[in-house]
Amino acid sequence: MKPLTHTTRLLFLLPLLGGSLIANPAPQGTVAVNVTNGMWAADWEGVEHRIYTFQWSLDLINWRYAPFVEFGDGIHSWGGTSSTDKLFFRLHYLDDPEVNSLEEAKLKSFDGQGLPLEWKILNGMSPFDGTGINGPNGDLDGDGIANNQDSRPNDDTMGAISITITTPANGTSIN
Repeated sequence: MKPLTHTTRLLFLLPLLGGSLIANPAPQGTVAVNVTNGMWAADWEGVEHRIYTFQWSLDLINWRYAPFVEFGDGIHSWGGTSSTDKLFFRLHYLDDPEVNSLEEAKLKSFDGQGLPLEWKILNGMSPFDGTGINGPNGDLDGDGIANNQDSRPNDDTMGAISITITTPANGTSIN
């Protein structure tokens, strides 16, 4: 595959997924994107009490969350590399006046199901959807283990450990 070499292959959709819990949130500014030889970087000015996540797609149909959470005002940056000939991003944000730090944002459940924002993102789940396969009782990877019991809910090779202990052959007891 060809590496990204110019900005015409990169699309930012802003603020299509912008959400708000604040009555009159500040508008989101522009995201500046720089692409050079397959490396890209996005920079933007943050807004107070705003929680930021990124989504990416190869086809504008199937979107996944990038392993990234940022919070609040100030300059924010995120970037990476890609060897694909097309790659699309969109900035997703949510205003929450009750969240006062990046750590609080990462630990908060925004779908009412109790699974933290960062944990859901790092495990391939939609952090703002607590229903069906994205909920705590769902099974994202189809391995038969509920997400809230699964050590890796987006990896069907990892799950709960099951150990069966039988009576030892020598007749000793197990405590």
